[in-house]
Amino acid sequence: MKRALSIALAGAACLLTGCERHFFKSQGVVSSDGGQLFRWSRPVQGCSPDPADGEPVGKSTTVFTLYWDNPVSREEKARHNPPPENKLQRLEISRSPGNSGQFVGSLKTTLIASPTVLDDKVCTTLEATTTPGKPVIAGGRPTVDGTLDLDCRVAGSHLTASVRFTGCEY
Repeated sequence: MKRALSIALAGAACLLTGCERHFFKSQGVVSSDGGQLFRWSRPVQGCSPDPADGEPVGKSTTVFTLYWDNPVSREEKARHNPPPENKLQRLEISRSPGNSGQFVGSLKTTLIASPTVLDDKVCTTLEATTTPGKPVIAGGRPTVDGTLDLDCRVAGSHLTASVRFTGCEY
């Protein structure tokens, strides 16, 4: 009975939202002023609190990962028509080794093979917060609400962010 109710609720949510995830919301942008990262300013399009380091949930250092664009369509487009500019793909925020209360970032873009490291050597501000949010479906896992503020000088670029988000999903 409980499973049938969960399936019915998921079906109703799918009908109401067009079977797409519309629960994530963000305000603010991540910006770069040029250099090797190029010039761009983009609002966050997606988020996941799932571990990106391969560790189990209780042992992972991943705090959250922010995403831009649909990865499937982006990879398809890149195969047929490589992007002429360096576009954002994802920004993973993790706790620093030793869990000193500091954070590190790993920025992945389309034209730079290795992720760009954001840490206290290149950032004057790198702060993140998270709090549990409401589950998308009653009885489901909670989402994550949070913030990201950063001010970094890396790869000849001035990288900044002031982002507030809710509904970061799994």
